[in-house]
Parts: sequence; C-alpha cells; structure tokens
Amino acid sequence: MRNNGLNNLKITKENIVSSIIPSVIDEKSFEAVQEDIEYASVFMFIEHDRRRNIIFKNSKYLSFGKYYWPMIIIQVDPKNYIFIDNLNFFSLQFKNCEFKKPENVIEVKSTNYTEYKIIKDNIKKIKSILNDIYFYPKKIEGIIEPEIIKGISPLIKLSSPDYSTLGMNFQTDKNQFQATEIAKEYSNSLTYLNRILIDLKETIEIVQKSKDEVNNLMNRFEKIIKSSYQSDSSNISFNLKDLAETKKQILKINEHLTTLYSNIKTERDHLNRWAISGSNLNLILPIIRIWYPLYIAEIKDTSGVNRWIVAPPLILQSKTEYEIPIDVFNPSFLTSLKERVENNFKYFKKFIPKSSTINFFGNKDVNYAISEGFNKLLSNYHVDTKILNYVQNTWIKNLEIE
Repeated sequence: MRNNGLNNLKITKENIVSSIIPSVIDEKSFEAVQEDIEYASVFMFIEHDRRRNIIFKNSKYLSFGKYYWPMIIIQVDPKNYIFIDNLNFFSLQFKNCEFKKPENVIEVKSTNYTEYKIIKDNIKKIKSILNDIYFYPKKIEGIIEPEIIKGISPLIKLSSPDYSTLGMNFQTDKNQFQATEIAKEYSNSLTYLNRILIDLKETIEIVQKSKDEVNNLMNRFEKIIKSSYQSDSSNISFNLKDLAETKKQILKINEHLTTLYSNIKTERDHLNRWAISGSNLNLILPIIRIWYPLYIAEIKDTSGVNRWIVAPPLILQSKTEYEIPIDVFNPSFLTSLKERVENNFKYFKKFIPKSSTINFFGNKDVNYAISEGFNKLLSNYHVDTKILNYVQNTWIKNLEIE
C-alpha cells in the first residue's frame, strides 16, 4: 500500500478543516434538532438512565455539561481513512510477525524446485523458515476501533462547521504522536503483513509444485520397478521409500504454511477493519478534525461515591416502544463507548481545562433553552406528560442560578 504522501503531510491550524458532530438527530428528518430540544432530550435520557439504575436512583447531581472529544480523520491510502483519538483512550492491538532470516525466504523463492536434490534442500530451508518466524503483540495508540467508527460514520455527513458553542473542548494528549506518525505506523504495519502474505503464498505454491514433482517421480519409479528392466532402477539416486518420506514432509510443511498464512491473514484483515473508505464518508480532503460530543452528568451515589452518566449522540423518535422516545444513535455506543467512558471518566478529567468548566445547572441560557425544549418534546414528540413533569421538576431542583 502507498502511504499517499503521509511523509510530507503536516498538520497546522491553517490546513485542517474542523467540524462538530451533532448530538441529537431527529429520526424522521435525519437532521440535528434545535439546541433547546437537544438540551431537554439529553437530560431526559440521562435522568431516565439514573432512575432505572438502583445504585443511582437516590443519587445527587453534581454537574451536567457538554464535552467535545477531539478526533482526527486521516487518509492512509488513496481510498481509506482511519480515525485517530487525540485523547489516546482507544488503541489498535494486533499480532505482528517477523522472519529472523528473511534472506532464506528470498533464497527459496529463487530456487529451481524441479530437481529432486534441490527439492530436498528446499524442504530443509522451509523448515528453518517456519522455525524462525515468531509472533509478538503490537499496539498502535490512538486508533479508534471499528465498532465506534460504524456509529460515527453516518454522523460525519451531518457535521457542521466548528463554531463557538456552549460546551467544553477536551485538550489533546500532549504526549501523543502526531496523527501523521500514527497513520504511517498503521499503513506500514498493513503493508508489512501484506508483503509477508505474498511471500508465504509464493512459498506455498513452490511446495505444491514440489509435491507434484515428487508424485511424478514416484509414478516413474513404480513403472520402472514393475517393468522388465528392473536393473535400470539401480541407476536412480533415490528410492521409493525416500520419495515417500519426502512427500510426507512436504504435506506436513504445506499444512504448517497454510495455517501460518491463515493466521497472518486474520491479523491483516483485523487491521483492514480499522479503516473506512473515504467515499462512505463523502471525504475528499486528506485530513479533517472532528469534535465528537458527549453529555456527561456527575452524580454522587448514596454511599458518597462520585459516578458519571454519559449520553453519546442520540436519536429522537416520535413513537417508540420504550418509556421515553430517545435512544443512542448506534447500538455500539452503549457498550463500546458509553459504559467505557463512564467507568474511566477519571482518565478523561485530566483533559478538561479548568478555565472552561461549565455546569449547565448554573447557566441561565441553558435553563431558558431547556424549558422551551421540554415544551417542544411534549407537543412535537408526544412524550408522556407524567415522565416529562418528573424530569422537568428534577431539573428545577438542581438549578443553582447565581
């Protein structure tokens, strides 16, 4: 794979386009809802989450706010892009492999395998190659996993320009490698595994042809023995038993090579799953920054422990079988993202600049907007009045307007 100019790509404020993913999508129009409906529906989702959890049921709200997670979408070859998490929360882990003596592979591939003596020598070399290859775990920090990408991808098309809005930007991890370096490491890893697969495939073909040649020799030898010219067999430098043993070794080697090829292909395919076609994202630029929204409420449970409830991008429905007409936009957001962020929010807190901290419970603009949003949820989305009144009263009880 070509790296599509990654070596020369420099990320600067001038050359990177930045956009924000919507927080709440209307199911019918498939467009972002107005900000007042967004506030109201997100808080309803979080409050519903709190009420149905026995641990959180009698908990107390400490804060409620909107956070923006910085991510980079970067091209890794002419067709594909990867998503880079600038908080280093996600990472790609796979098994890489290496030949201790790659020159042996080159030597085997360049050998004439039609001569029996050379076939036997090749068997020894291939055995050595199989003994010399080893696997080791490799990790590329900051690449976002496929399940999350599946959920984010449709939202990319709905993203809006990065303008100032009420919320807190997570600061990027200062210790993280540049996005271009991460992309190059990914691209190089994929190229390397593809090259090994090509080498192994060619070696398997050589072994197969060697097996065919040994079969031909065995057939010829058997014909000589059965013929009246049995004395001619004394001029052959090998015997049927030797051929049978060689064939047995070839079959064993072929099985080992095929298994090895399959295992490495599995790792290669695993890497491929972490990239997505730019055509699926409507992307033509080599690099773009996106801000991924999370609403996070901090609460204190009855035992005095601080916990967090997270609302990733949501979808608002006019009719639903659930108690409230709100659900996560993609199922993968529940376990792959929501629960993981909730359980590891202490990790994220270090990326929150103290000067940007905003508690929506104490913000007059949010309070005014969310009141309007509750009214629209009642009239436009037919939210149950009893549930809406409970959520609205919970919001009012937590107001700390200065």
